[in-house]
Amino acid sequence: MLIYFSVRTPNNSFKKFKLREGEFVTIGRGDRAVVKVNDDLLSSLHSKIYIKNEELYIEDLDSKNGTVVRGMKINKQRLYLEDRIQVGQTFISVDIGKITSEDKNKITYKGKHSDKSRSLTLELESVTEKRSQMKKQRKPGTSTRRQKEFVKKSKLYKDSFTDKKGKNNDGKKEAIALQIDIAFTLCVYLGIVFSSKVLEPNLWKEAQMNIEFFTNNLQDYTFGGLLIAVVFHLFNRRSKKGSIAERMLGL
Repeated sequence: MLIYFSVRTPNNSFKKFKLREGEFVTIGRGDRAVVKVNDDLLSSLHSKIYIKNEELYIEDLDSKNGTVVRGMKINKQRLYLEDRIQVGQTFISVDIGKITSEDKNKITYKGKHSDKSRSLTLELESVTEKRSQMKKQRKPGTSTRRQKEFVKKSKLYKDSFTDKKGKNNDGKKEAIALQIDIAFTLCVYLGIVFSSKVLEPNLWKEAQMNIEFFTNNLQDYTFGGLLIAVVFHLFNRRSKKGSIAERMLGL
């Protein structure tokens, strides 16, 4: 397959190029373009024309002003014999006089419209075609209705949309957990204070006889126990895994 092209530049001069199967040509105003055109509206690399599986294609290379085929801006499009391409102020078309009848037949539009009556030869992906492709790619059982049912049954849905009764139950459990944690803190404090009875038995005997002596001599255990109990409570309540009571109640 060998296709010849004609390029009309903004100053009405002409450039020619040809394409074979598997080849491509880039058009632009930069030095990297195979067909370099002095057109201020062209990007450095504006578009690419290529032949693949005996079909002719044009692809826009993220140009600033776009690539237009038969009056419509395209991204990637199959081309046919009489399609007219515009890039900037430059026009590109197939040089019909130089190609063989066999190659003409390969790139002749064979759609519903005749050459005279058709408004477009573009094989654009319409909304209907895209929907059809999406339906083919969609796995069985993933309809909108089934998706909604799955979300409702999922744990994520339950956690995100808990009913009022569930919220009240959680609130009660949290209040109970707090009380239990306070009780644990109190136990820690009392445990430290009463440990002095074992460690300092003489102080306890004297304390029973004299309250002032109790205050003066056991204050290390009293205030030390209070400090340790407060630190324990803070660490317990701020634990990432949950406090002791919260884990007990499954919160």
